[in-house]
Order: sequence, then C-alpha cells, then structure tokens
Amino acid sequence: MDTELLIEKFRKPVLIFAGLVLVYALAGFVLLPKFMQSKLPEFIESETGRKASIEHIEFNPFSLELSLQGFVMQEQDLQTFVSFNELFTNLQVWSSLWNLALVLDELRLSGPYVRLEMLKDDRYNFSDLLSEEEQEEETEESSDIFPVIIHKIKLELGEFATINSVSTEPVKKVISNINFNLDNFSTLPDTDADLGFSLALNGNGRLVWHGGFGVNPLFSKGEVTIEGLQFADVWKLFLQDSVQYKWLEGSQSIAFSYELSYPEETLIFNLTKGRLVTKDLKFTSKEETKEFLKIPYLLVDGISFDLIKQTLDIEKIESTDAGFDFWYEPSGQLNYQTFFAGQETEIETEETNIEKQESEQTQEPQPWNINILDMAVKTASVNYSDTRKEQAVILDIAALDIGLKNYQLTLDKLLQITANQGHLNLRELALSSNDSVELIKVPTLDVSEVDFNLQDRNVNIKSITS
Repeated sequence: MDTELLIEKFRKPVLIFAGLVLVYALAGFVLLPKFMQSKLPEFIESETGRKASIEHIEFNPFSLELSLQGFVMQEQDLQTFVSFNELFTNLQVWSSLWNLALVLDELRLSGPYVRLEMLKDDRYNFSDLLSEEEQEEETEESSDIFPVIIHKIKLELGEFATINSVSTEPVKKVISNINFNLDNFSTLPDTDADLGFSLALNGNGRLVWHGGFGVNPLFSKGEVTIEGLQFADVWKLFLQDSVQYKWLEGSQSIAFSYELSYPEETLIFNLTKGRLVTKDLKFTSKEETKEFLKIPYLLVDGISFDLIKQTLDIEKIESTDAGFDFWYEPSGQLNYQTFFAGQETEIETEETNIEKQESEQTQEPQPWNINILDMAVKTASVNYSDTRKEQAVILDIAALDIGLKNYQLTLDKLLQITANQGHLNLRELALSSNDSVELIKVPTLDVSEVDFNLQDRNVNIKSITS
C-alpha cells in the first residue's frame, strides 16, 4: 500500500519531468535544426544580398553539440564565394559557469573554401558586402576582453582561390591543404595557446608555422618555415603591373624564429635564426626577350633582427655563379636603371616640406645598424655592351669573386659604412669591339686586403696583382 501511495505521489512529477525532457529533446533534436536550416539562409541573403544554403544541421540539446554541414554562400554571378563541409562546436555549460567564461571544448571547421577575385577599379568580389557609408561612432573602448576558453580550434583541408583577371596576365592560383590547430586558446589574462599552421603552395611548396599565441596581452612566438615558394607565382600575383621586369623561374626557402608582443601600445619584434635560400632565379624584361640577371644560388644565413634596438645582423651572404648582363636601352638608359626604376611619387609641396622639417627637429630617431660578418660573390660572370655608337664596346668577365668581412652600415644623419678584409679576384677580362677586335685582355687580377671607411673617406688596399 505504501508503495502504491509512493508511486501515486511521484507519478505526476515524473510524468511532467519526462514530458518536459521529451519536449526539450524534440525541440533540440528536430525543431531547432529545422528552424535554423530554413531561417539562416534567409537571414544571410537579407543581410548580404547573396544566396546561401545549408544541407543539414544537427544539434544535441544534452551535450550542446552543434554541427552545420554543407554550407554554401554564392556571389552575385552565382559562383561559390564561401563554403565549408562542416562547422562543429561543443559548448561546456558547467565549465563555463565554473570559469565565468564561455567555454567551448572544440571549434572545428572542415573543408572551408574561399574565392577571392580582383575586379576593376580596385574592387573585389566582396566589396559589395562592405558598407559604403563611413560610420563615425565614437565609443569608449573597454580594456576588458570577453572571457572565452576554447580547448581545441581546428581548421582542416582548407582551400583558398585567388583570381585576378584585370592584370596584364590573368592569374588564378589555388592554395590547398590549409590546416590550422590552436590548443588551449583563452582570452583570460596571461594565458597562451599552442599554435600549428600549414598549407600547400603551388609547385610542391609548403608553409609550416609552429609556436605559441596569446591575446591578453597580445603576443606570439614560434618558428616559421616556407619551402618551394615560386618567384613566378609571386610576380604574377603581386608585382606584374608595378615593376618593369619579370621573374620566369626560381624558388625561395625561408626559415626563422620570432617573438612578438604588444605591451602598452609598443610593438616588440625579434627575429632570430633567419635563413633565406634562393635557387635558379632569373630576371628578364617583360617581353621575355633577354635575360639580364640570373641567380642560381643565393644564401642569407644567421639573420637576427631587433625592432626596438633597430639592428639587423647577418652572419653570411653568399652568391654562386650569378650572371649580370648590362646594355643600353633605346632611351639611352642602362637596362638596370630601366628595369629597377622606382614608381613616380608626388612632388612634395612647400607645406609638406615644412612639416617634415619640423618633425625631424622635434624627433631624434634612433639610427638603424646593419652588420654583416661575411659577404661573398663567387664565380659571377659579367657582360656589358654599349651599342650607342657605330663602333660598339663589349666587356666580358668570365669569373668574378668579391668578398667583404665585418661590413657595418649605420643609417643616421650621416651615412656610415665600414668594411675590412675585402678582396676581388677577376679572371678572363676581355674588352673588344663589335668587329671582334680585342682591345684589352686581362687573364687575372687580384685585389686583396681592402679596408674601407666612408666617414673617414679612407680606402686601404694591401696589394694588386695581375
């Protein structure tokens, strides 16, 4: 009897609780995903004017796991602008309450795709999404950052396509296999996260970034490695309409360690263990009619950089088998002057000159110091031709070695340059005319123990032999 009374007493609350759980489960598993799947595309289109679609949405109301699958946002011409296979997140309620912060166990984006296209008049395919009216709302910036903790952030198998159809040579490049991992991310003070990032570049190239990252205060440190960066791709994407030369071939490898922070609105950046390796780089005119510079191998090693101290230290710069070709253009300029001419700048007005002088008088900038322990150009070849007159002059140097040690340059009000232990070794110099008449021939020329000081206007040469 007591059991029946007990059952009767709790039956109604249990049924109510079970009904509430059932309604909650029905709303979470079925109704909310259906509502989001129908309303999210409508909201995106109303805000952006672009069509969007979502294949499927899953939500677990008990574990608070949310999964958006098969998202596509189109451009005005109905091409895919942004898409992803899945966006997954998992909210940790009890941990959020305990830490007084928004805590996500995981935030994962799978198979994202972004298409960026440059249009005419310096516009892009996303320009219509930006507000044309400048909003000048003055709001007080809070120094507090909203507390967020995300145990694992992951982006996997991303793809980025860039299209430039307005350049002289239309470009379409795709960067694939973009992967990003960030563990233990937090906006709480004095916390750092473990960062990993990688992507595949065209031509079997690769970028890898490992390190630590924090936002309160902002800082990052780690190592970056880039392998197989193709100069031809860089030229097509960024340089083709702003320079007078063309990169046909060549690859670049880059590696360095760094530390970056931003305490009290002061940018601190240090770079160490820097290494640049250039291979098979070739410069030609834009018409590809003639090669004027080739760099089969260039090494810049032991790079250290300190932004606060304004110092750049390099242990070694070495070039092997470089080739230099000089000639005069129809304009009368040497080809290197034409190919490497800078962009024209606006003429400074008297007012801007006065402002510049006042700024220089009130500020005493710290000088930059550049130190290079060892520089060497090995077995370079030089060809020079001057056809401006009826009898052309041709100069050929079969092999040229140049070296300097302890090179120091200080960029101050007065330029200071010093170097020592310099040498120059020249083999097979021939000066001739266009009718094959040999005017001068020097089999060898050695200049050794050269010391140089620009400030003292002093050059010492120990010996010159031929």
